[in-house]
Amino acid sequence: MRSSTSLLVGAITCALGAAFAATPANAADWSAEVGVASDYRYRGISLSNRGPAVQASLTVEQESGAYAELWTSSLTSGGPQAELDATAGYAFSITDAVSLDVSATYYAYPGARDANAIEFTGIVEASRGPATASLGLSVAPPQRGTQNELGARKTNLYAFAGASYKLAFLPMTLRTTLGHENGPWDMAARGGKWDWSLGGEAEFEHARIGLDIIGSDAGDESLVGTLTLAF
Repeated sequence: MRSSTSLLVGAITCALGAAFAATPANAADWSAEVGVASDYRYRGISLSNRGPAVQASLTVEQESGAYAELWTSSLTSGGPQAELDATAGYAFSITDAVSLDVSATYYAYPGARDANAIEFTGIVEASRGPATASLGLSVAPPQRGTQNELGARKTNLYAFAGASYKLAFLPMTLRTTLGHENGPWDMAARGGKWDWSLGGEAEFEHARIGLDIIGSDAGDESLVGTLTLAF
């Protein structure tokens, strides 16, 4: 008998497939990216052992606001070799300046199935001119992938905020984030972790170059560079 997580992932996949099948192909926008990061940092923690990671994504978006994405990254050689994330979501405008994005992401780790988990996220974003601010909350309910060191399945909560500013005289966006995580994924000895980032990204016709200082109070800081090619 399949677990409730497997059933939920199947339901999301079927619902999203039905939504896209009911719409003409030219109403959907497909895009793909491939890139490299000097250090794969997830919520301030290095998942590539402070080494480089190769990453890629495939995204489809509809005019209605529904979207789906497959994203993958290489990981450290000391654990799972890769991460594959499948996301289904819906983004819509509340007002001309405020939008809401709700999504579900399934994290899969080939060869380490006990770490697989689903997480639900809601993000409110407000924009004014070149400035954008956002607030979000991610919730991973108790499941096999949220077991603590004692084997108990716990809820993982991650609250975060971000801000960005697009420069008028350069093809560059300055950005910063702040997050707080509490649960089996926080990697903190006493529970509860703060993480942050500060940097920017230059965007060209088919490429983006990013440079950010990323860290947390459960680990160290790192200057992370990224190069992403879009198709």
